[in-house]
Amino acid sequence: MTSLQGRSKWGVMQAAAAALMLGCAGALQGRKLAKKEGRAGNNHGNRYIAQVAGIAWYLGDKAAIRDLAGLMESKLNAQLKPDGTQPAELARTRSFHYSYFNLRAICMMAVLAQKNGIDLWRYKTPQGGGVLTSLDFMAHFTNDRTPWPYQTLDQIRVRPVPLLSWADNATGEKRYERQIRRAAFTLPPAMPAIKETVGGHHDDAARGAVLEAGRETWLLTLPSFAIGYIAPLSAPQPAAREN
Repeated sequence: MTSLQGRSKWGVMQAAAAALMLGCAGALQGRKLAKKEGRAGNNHGNRYIAQVAGIAWYLGDKAAIRDLAGLMESKLNAQLKPDGTQPAELARTRSFHYSYFNLRAICMMAVLAQKNGIDLWRYKTPQGGGVLTSLDFMAHFTNDRTPWPYQTLDQIRVRPVPLLSWADNATGEKRYERQIRRAAFTLPPAMPAIKETVGGHHDDAARGAVLEAGRETWLLTLPSFAIGYIAPLSAPQPAAREN
């Protein structure tokens, strides 16, 4: 009897969660400000797509994910250059962070798309850019000895490492194993008080970013070479989509 009651409560909770997600999806797709964010040609638009796609995946709406993958492709065509750079993000004062941050949204969408038989990881833009090409570019700068050639207020070099692990796991390659193994998630020295730096960023923010990168690498996106990694039982093998 207790088991049946538990199942009943779980069903009620699932229904409530689905209703909440439907409400969120309606707001994101119906409100003027949200739709404006969705049209943005930078990380704002990509975060919007990933968020709506995440809700669609929870609700089992495969058609919505397919449409959102197509929308993401159109954004990648304008955002990712053949050399791996992202000009809209390089124009920011925190160019290193936003180059990573935009790719994080793209990778989140690639994960969801792959679950639905669409390969955004290997997608190529008409100009020759792509997700892996842009990850190649960022991977180069996870090494502290390689200077970032653009103006930026901060550089948390390990920040892109979880994305590299995500990509290798998704593609079945070892493209970034060297960079992942080399990554040192060393925390900056703790300060007795928050020390403000240029742009309002401080040492505590840097420590938090390094901690988060480490957690995402070894918990969320566990590299395939790590002890305890279990490959998906039925890893999808979608065909790469090209424009």
